[in-house]
Amino acid sequence: MKFLIFILLFSFSFPSLGEETTQNEMDIDLVSFCDQENFKQSLNIPKDVSKTSCLPDAQKTQSELTKLENSNQQLMNFISGTPKITPLENAQLKLDVCKNIMQLASLGTKPVALDLTDENGSPWKIRFSFGFNKTKYFNTDMHVTTDRMNVVIKDYEIAERTSADFYNPKNWDKLQSAFQWIDEPTNSFIFSFEHKKDVFTVTVFHPKFLNEKYQEKQVNGTVDGVQIDKVVQINTLPNTPNYNDPGSMQFVGFQSTHKQLDLQIGYGHKFDLLKGKAGTLSITPHVDAGVSVGKNHLTYEAKDTQWTYVQYDDLHAFQGFNASVGTRLEYQYGKVGVFVDPRFVHSHLKNTYSVGSAEYDMNYVPVTMGISFDIVTIKKKK
Repeated sequence: MKFLIFILLFSFSFPSLGEETTQNEMDIDLVSFCDQENFKQSLNIPKDVSKTSCLPDAQKTQSELTKLENSNQQLMNFISGTPKITPLENAQLKLDVCKNIMQLASLGTKPVALDLTDENGSPWKIRFSFGFNKTKYFNTDMHVTTDRMNVVIKDYEIAERTSADFYNPKNWDKLQSAFQWIDEPTNSFIFSFEHKKDVFTVTVFHPKFLNEKYQEKQVNGTVDGVQIDKVVQINTLPNTPNYNDPGSMQFVGFQSTHKQLDLQIGYGHKFDLLKGKAGTLSITPHVDAGVSVGKNHLTYEAKDTQWTYVQYDDLHAFQGFNASVGTRLEYQYGKVGVFVDPRFVHSHLKNTYSVGSAEYDMNYVPVTMGISFDIVTIKKKK
């Protein structure tokens, strides 16, 4: 929720600029503010603070200034927790600031501005995208070591957990639930920095994957000291055939759903397919690379028991590196757009536990569907 509120505030703080400007510039005439007769005549602190100001006609404006100063000081005290300054210190601060402003003006100092254009006047555009992901996870060969086993499981099946039910208002049983659709489902948050047709991105994707139930797979290695090289039951229910055979391994839980994130930076090139008064349809092939972090959870049956399980959490947040290729198709009208972005992601992950590890390649195809909007739009002069 805090992340979304920040994005909304940031977007409203930088409205689209008009046709007459090329940079994001705050137009405040500080020289006129300070270049007043009272300020010119005196650069010393007067004894009677109530009868002076660097603004004209201080007698008429003192009441309003006092109210403004009190309000500002209350805010500053709330933010910083610092003690109140005296009226004398406040007047001195005003004069010092104005003196510095006038000195800068006399030197011909240029205004400070956020320039988002290159030397040729081509603008940069900053955008934010938010979308939900449906993801296909492919089978993988997994090397697992614990106090019970040291095995390679062939074609281990990975299932998807979308947590899409958080989008349904019927499931919002409390106030907090009404905002969990932001961070619980498999969403993506994308910042893009566009220059001409070049697009640079920062992506945060929240994948969620876990083991498919009731698998029978080829397993090579040792389980409880027994050498095996055959198809065995991976996670079946007790009292099923072959449940207690030597080398059976009730590997019942493998989940990467908690705090799992792919953090990537990327580059793409945008091609306009259709462009007109009705908006722009574009396609952007892109490549991305980054790291995977999370907190994997491992569960398996304790030795010589039934219905008794041991559980371990990943000791390290960092799990490995990833890379992806994809193509984004987007329709944009004005500042707002809708998009779909399928990607193929390859990563090599390692989960570390106090009793061992699980190491494997993870290949998956997330399809992001969502909305986008401009945070900063800079237009060139006509």
